[in-house]
Amino acid sequence: MTHFDYSKKTFLQVVLTTISLFSISSFSYIEGSTQDQQFVDKAAQISLEEIKLGELAQLKSTKSEVKELGKMMEEGHRQSLNDLTVLAKKKSMTIPTTLASNANEAYKNLKSNSEANFDKVYCDMMINGHKSAIALFEKASKDSNDADIREWATNTLPILRMHLDHAVSCKMKCEKM
Repeated sequence: MTHFDYSKKTFLQVVLTTISLFSISSFSYIEGSTQDQQFVDKAAQISLEEIKLGELAQLKSTKSEVKELGKMMEEGHRQSLNDLTVLAKKKSMTIPTTLASNANEAYKNLKSNSEANFDKVYCDMMINGHKSAIALFEKASKDSNDADIREWATNTLPILRMHLDHAVSCKMKCEKM
C-alpha cells in the first residue's frame, strides 16, 4: 500500500466517521425537537382546556369560591398560553389553537352536571389536571433539549402548584358547605 492509498483510506474513514456522528447527533436533535414539540403541544392543550373550563365555572357555579377559582384558572392559563405562543414562535414551533376532542368531551361532561354536583366535579378536575400538569412540567424542566423550554417549564411550575393548592382549598370549602 502506498502512502497515497493509506491517506485516502484514512481520509475516507474520517469522512465516514464524521457522517455517522453527524447522523447520530442529527437524529438526537430531531428526536429532542419532537419531544419538545410534544411538550409544547400538551402544554398548550392544558391551557386551552383550563381557560374553557374556567369560563364555564364562572358562568355555572353558584359558589363564589368556585367562580374565583375559575377566574384564576382562566386568567393564569391565558397568560401561560400567551407566553407559550411567544416562545413557540421564537422556536418556529406551532401550537394548537383549538381543544382536543378529549378536552371537548370533558367540557361537555362538566357542563351537563347538575348545579349541586358541578362544583365538586370542577374542583376534582382542577386537582387531577394540575397534578398531571405538574408532573409533565417537572419532566420538561429537567429533560427538555431546549434551554428556553426548560426555563419556561420551570418558571410555570410555581403557578401550577398555586393553582393546585387553590383547587384543593376550594374543594375543602365546598365540602363544608
